[in-house]
Amino acid sequence: MPVWLMTGAVLLTACAPITADRGKIITAEQAQGVLWKSSAEVQQELGTPTFIDVFDGRIWVYVNEYKERFAFLDPEIKTRNVYRLVFDDNDQVVQIDHLDKDDGLDIALQERITPTRGRTLSALESLIGNIGRFRPGVPATSQ
Repeated sequence: MPVWLMTGAVLLTACAPITADRGKIITAEQAQGVLWKSSAEVQQELGTPTFIDVFDGRIWVYVNEYKERFAFLDPEIKTRNVYRLVFDDNDQVVQIDHLDKDDGLDIALQERITPTRGRTLSALESLIGNIGRFRPGVPATSQ
């Protein structure tokens, strides 16, 4: 096989995306099928929820996300589905909300440095300040 053909094949396979599919995949039909069912029936049909609301245990959330990443680039979210199931006092699903990738908000991370109090020493001050601190044969923790 020619070298140029092998090189081309290697380069093409290196461009294949790395994919990650996380969470429980639920279709709209499956979600609507659990309306008016109990939590036990929902768990049997859809499985364990991704999380249960901490403040209101009657809200169950199922999340699925599909990402693609090329080589060293940041991953890109291709699809995201969030189903929010609300149970009433009789333990039956009374409301189903669906959110997708377009409903999410992008949050910009701040990369500022938090200033610390105190004086920073220069390299020369650090060297001079350590003169006489170390004694041969004595462990540093016992000084």
